[in-house]
Amino acid sequence: MSGIVIELQRDALNQDIDTIALLRKAYLVARKLKLTEFGEWIDCELNGYRTKKTIPIPEYRTVFGQLKAWNPYKGWMPVLFEDSESEDSFSKRNLWDSIPSLYTALRSGKEIYMALPSEVTGYLNRHSQFSAIGLGTNYSLFFNSNAIQAIIETVHNHILEWAILLEENNIIGEGLVFSTEEKQNAKQTQIIHYTNNFFGDVNNSQIQQGTVLSEQS
Repeated sequence: MSGIVIELQRDALNQDIDTIALLRKAYLVARKLKLTEFGEWIDCELNGYRTKKTIPIPEYRTVFGQLKAWNPYKGWMPVLFEDSESEDSFSKRNLWDSIPSLYTALRSGKEIYMALPSEVTGYLNRHSQFSAIGLGTNYSLFFNSNAIQAIIETVHNHILEWAILLEENNIIGEGLVFSTEEKQNAKQTQIIHYTNNFFGDVNNSQIQQGTVLSEQS
C-alpha cells in the first residue's frame, strides 16, 4: 500500500526525519483534505502561536522551572516564596515559540530561560525579597532543555496518531491525490475535531537563550 498518508506514518517512525519536515508534509495532507482545524494547529507549530490569536496554546506547551532574579552583584538568584501556591503560579509558563525556534534552543547548548511579562516583573519587584532592599530587577524562569524536547516529541506523536487515524478511515492519498470518497471520509467528527484535546489555559511567555533578556506583554 502506498500514498502520502502511509509515507507520513513512515516518516513519523524514521528518527532521521525531524518534526519540522513532518509538520510540512502533514500540512499538505490537511490542506488537501480541507481539515482546517488541524491545518491551523500545524501552522501554529511551524510559525508560533502568535500568528493566530484565536487559537489557544496547547496544554503540552506548559513548562515548569525555577524563577530567578538578576542581582548585579551576585548574578542570577532564586526567588523565595512564602507559600507553595505562589511558587507554583510563578514556576510554570507556556511556550508560544515555533518548533523551528525550539530546535534552535536545543542546539544552542546554552541555558534556557524565559523572560516574564512586564506586569509580572513589576509585581515581583514590589513583592519579592528583592523589594525589601529597593532592588528593581529582571526575572526569568529557568528550565531544563528536556521540557523543549518533550514538546517536540509530543507534536511528532500527534502527527503519527493522526496519520494512523486517517488510514483507519480509509484515507490514503494515492499519488498525492485524495479521492472524493476519501475527502468525504475526512469529514468524520473524530478527524475534524482531533485537535480538541490539545489545548489548555493561555499563559504568555517566550523562550530566551544565553544571557539575552526580553519582556513580553
